[in-house]
Amino acid sequence: MKKMHRYPGVRPFEPEDKALFFGRDLDISDLCEMVRAERLVVLFGKSGYGKSSLLNAGVVPKLRSYMKTFEVRFNEWDAKQTSLLKILVDKTPLPLKIRSEVKFLGKLEQNLWTHFKQLENGEKNSYLLVFDQFEEFFSYPVEAQRVFCYELADLMSGELPESLRETVRGLDREQRRLLSAPVDVRVLFSIRSDRMHELDSLKDRLPAILHKRYELKPLRRDQAKKAIVGPAALIDPRPDLREGRIISESEKDTWAFVSKPFTYEGNCLDKILDYLAGSDPAQQKGVETWHLQVLCESIESQVAERHGMGETYAPPVSVDDLPDFEDVLNQYYKRKLALLGAEKQISASFIIEEGLVSYNAETETGRRRSVDVQTLLEEYGATHDLLGDLEDTFLVRKEPNTLGRHNYELSHDSLLGPVIMAKKKRLTVEEEHRRKVEQARFEAEKADAAKRQRNSWITAGIAATLVLAALASIFIAYQESMQAKVESDRAEKAKNLAVELKLKANSAIALAEEKTKFAEAAQEKANIAEQDAANQKKLADLAKKDAAKAIETAEEKTKYSLILERSLDTSVRVSYRLRDIVRSSAEEAVSALLETSRKDILYLNYDAAYSKMKKASKLEVLKDSVAFELMEIAFFQYYSGSELKAWGTLGTATALLEKPVMPSNLSFFESLSNLDPRRNSFLQKRYFPDMVFVKGGTFTMGSDDEEDSDFSTLATPPHLVTLSDFKMARTETTVWQYNLHLAALGMDIQNENIIERPSWGWEGDNPMVYVSWYDAIDYANWLSNLQKPLLSAIVDTSNGGYLPNWEKHGYRLPTEAEWEFSAKGGIHHDPFIYSGSSNIDSVGWYGGNSGNRSHTVASKKANGLGLFDMSGNVIERCWDRYDDYKPDAQVNPKGAEEGYPRVFRGGSYGNYRTSCRAAHRGNDYGPGRREDNIGFRLVLQ
Repeated sequence: MKKMHRYPGVRPFEPEDKALFFGRDLDISDLCEMVRAERLVVLFGKSGYGKSSLLNAGVVPKLRSYMKTFEVRFNEWDAKQTSLLKILVDKTPLPLKIRSEVKFLGKLEQNLWTHFKQLENGEKNSYLLVFDQFEEFFSYPVEAQRVFCYELADLMSGELPESLRETVRGLDREQRRLLSAPVDVRVLFSIRSDRMHELDSLKDRLPAILHKRYELKPLRRDQAKKAIVGPAALIDPRPDLREGRIISESEKDTWAFVSKPFTYEGNCLDKILDYLAGSDPAQQKGVETWHLQVLCESIESQVAERHGMGETYAPPVSVDDLPDFEDVLNQYYKRKLALLGAEKQISASFIIEEGLVSYNAETETGRRRSVDVQTLLEEYGATHDLLGDLEDTFLVRKEPNTLGRHNYELSHDSLLGPVIMAKKKRLTVEEEHRRKVEQARFEAEKADAAKRQRNSWITAGIAATLVLAALASIFIAYQESMQAKVESDRAEKAKNLAVELKLKANSAIALAEEKTKFAEAAQEKANIAEQDAANQKKLADLAKKDAAKAIETAEEKTKYSLILERSLDTSVRVSYRLRDIVRSSAEEAVSALLETSRKDILYLNYDAAYSKMKKASKLEVLKDSVAFELMEIAFFQYYSGSELKAWGTLGTATALLEKPVMPSNLSFFESLSNLDPRRNSFLQKRYFPDMVFVKGGTFTMGSDDEEDSDFSTLATPPHLVTLSDFKMARTETTVWQYNLHLAALGMDIQNENIIERPSWGWEGDNPMVYVSWYDAIDYANWLSNLQKPLLSAIVDTSNGGYLPNWEKHGYRLPTEAEWEFSAKGGIHHDPFIYSGSSNIDSVGWYGGNSGNRSHTVASKKANGLGLFDMSGNVIERCWDRYDDYKPDAQVNPKGAEEGYPRVFRGGSYGNYRTSCRAAHRGNDYGPGRREDNIGFRLVLQ
């Protein structure tokens, strides 16, 4: 069951929402009357007033009852952008069947005038071209704007364009009458008020562009009341689809609202309107549609949560049921960010709050900033995918800038409050986190300083112990010295006594001699003790010095720790700056590696590209871009046979994108798709043919000599051919695609013993050359077998021949009829000489513009089927053996059954323009011939 919201929120109303569109009845009526009366009208108003909604759900549905209406949107310009006129022609397709009396128009110069004359198809009709968000028109080159405005002016003037007046003279009377009748075309431009001044640049080509203007203003109080009450009371969201018929139960459940019908109590409605428009009648402001829709969407969600589903009415919404008005936008902002997922939410909020909003912390006010996409990518870590997701949420919008790129800005001023509040909360959280980190750092450093202090005191204690030990040694030595002196005195007295008593007793003399010997020994001992004491004193002095030095060192360390503590904040700031410098240098290095890696891939040097990206991955910057390059390298590695290496490369990319490791049961295709589906799709189209469905039908194959006198007679006689449905490759087979085939077979394209190299070298985005008819068949078979079980090769080469089985459904070369049918636009029957245009320079590379070499595929304009380079670039091989045309009608022809030459088509970069015509055919290349101007494209059976 498809659930619809009564209030679409910030997205514009669509045509299917017209039953929900209330409050703009007068604007719809007035603008419709102005458009019916005037050829050119400009609708303008501020962003958020609902211009797109007014057109989609109000004006266009009403005007469709009076005129055929076409809605046209110009996206911002890029290098491969098609012309403005091509966009308009694509939006106004011609009928499948053109009446015989107007078929001659297809042979005239093709411009807007002749296109709309064919669109009329012999009937008088009125047309309305609605250009919504016309400001994007001004992102296109000035020359493209000029051509578009001149042709649009011719179309609206009601007069035959000057360029066709000479042509009219060669037509019969009825054709001249038909061609000279004016085309009734009205134009409605819609543009933002702040871009109105840019319309001045178109006044010389569209003088009436500012004459009739309609300003869309904010809703008045009574209009806002209708916009609030009307959707809430609806029971059926699509009454326009059900009027006048009985609806089955299954169909009834196909469309339903997310909530029961409900009403608003009077005082409740007044409170809402007072909030939106102001309660003072003298100071009431208009109500912005954007703000009203966000508020009512919140109320509807609460009704749905409280009362569930069903056909009966929910109780009226009272004042007590209303949400906190000031919080509605805050919750809206949070919900939209939450839609992005947890991984992207932090990056998205940083981009919005830091990049797209300028905040003054002193006044606590902010304003929107319009920021160039390159600045967001380089300075705020944005990616193109993330910016696209933000645009899809309607939180941001983008618009062209003067640099040829585009700026992003907050989608509406009403979001400033929620963004600033979210930013303040984030800054508070970050400040608290920083404070906690700082406190933890301070505590750690304090503990470290205390530890160092304890260590210094321990050192001093050891030194003091050494000093005390030295002093003890000195004291002991002194005691021993004093004892030695006493002994010496006694010895002297004994000696004197011995002399006096010598005569008295020989035994006393002997005793005295012994004591003298003892005294001499004691003296020697005293001398030694004195020397030891002196040595101990020296040691004590050294110990004192060491202790003093230790204490001094401890004091110096304490001073240093205090200095370090005071300078820590400065060091932290310097470290952050150094980190930014290092990051900037790393980004420059990775950018250079990315640029050279992409060139390596262009020139098929995948090993060199892998080496560079491995280095880049270690620098931890520009991770998304590096991961994208690694995905392409992994893709080539896997399909060329290096599966183990491919999984390792893909693992590195997964880590850079901070994605979870893929389950082991997933295939490589599934793993790459889960990692990034857009990148996977891009790589599939780069390395395998991008097939375009071609609806079968009947066409005239060939050309008359009388119609094109310089045309080869090989293309006559014209005859009817009917073809079944098939698919054809959007481009010629590229070097990238064929090189993958060679690598899978273990062959190096750079080895000229295997394949000759063109003079300009191999470039991946150029069409493959130097391939024979047999080489092309082998490639088609390889590709078919690679994509089993969905496909199977249709050509059997097992017995040395090339035998087709047309019942199989694999890749193959196109038949000549399929090729020409596709080149002429298929069932649309493009009336051009070349494939996609009668101007060869716009669709093809040929001898007059190529510089005598091939060029990037799809760098010229496509034909009506979206096929590129079917006129020029390289000659394309077909399946058929050559045979002369027969006048008989044919069904799915496949050429002659015998014969050597094979048909080739489309012309090349070295041919004259005549060889590039859609009906031109050649037969002078045998199936084994290889040249630097011969390539091929495939079809799918």
